[in-house]
Amino acid sequence: MRKFYQFAIAAAAVCVMAACGNKSGNETKDADSTKAEQPAQAEAPQSRDAETAFFSVTAPEGWKVEVDTTWDAHKDVRMEDVNSTETFKPAIRVKVHKEKKMQEAIEYLTKGSDTYKKGADYKAGNWTFTTVRGSNGLNNCFAQLDGGRLLEVETIYIDPENEAVKPVVESIKLK
Repeated sequence: MRKFYQFAIAAAAVCVMAACGNKSGNETKDADSTKAEQPAQAEAPQSRDAETAFFSVTAPEGWKVEVDTTWDAHKDVRMEDVNSTETFKPAIRVKVHKEKKMQEAIEYLTKGSDTYKKGADYKAGNWTFTTVRGSNGLNNCFAQLDGGRLLEVETIYIDPENEAVKPVVESIKLK
């Protein structure tokens, strides 16, 4: 008899849970259909301007912008072309290192590496950059600044001399 009562209580619990599960499923369905009926609200446009303690920069139109100021040694801004149909989205990352020598940065990437090779220098904005080109789609461009600071423009899946990169570099304002 005792087992019968235990079975009855367990069966009742299962029925209650099934009823609750079914009810919440209907509520979700109703909420989803209500959402679909409401007109989509446009997101506020994201600012193209980004600022750190070391510099400010303007991203290309329509690109996603992220500012990383967590590091004391450098500050950086990453921009990504979220509208690209490419598998790997083109991105540009601008960094200013507080104290870093260009030659050390180049050697760090190229020493004993088959991936990174020193490329030609090129002029963009107010600076002449020394490039380190990576066979993995990453390119690092360095320009030594006054006071021991180093400007680095990293291009990811986009050539440093691409027309989207030039206005970004030209918009960099050092502090």
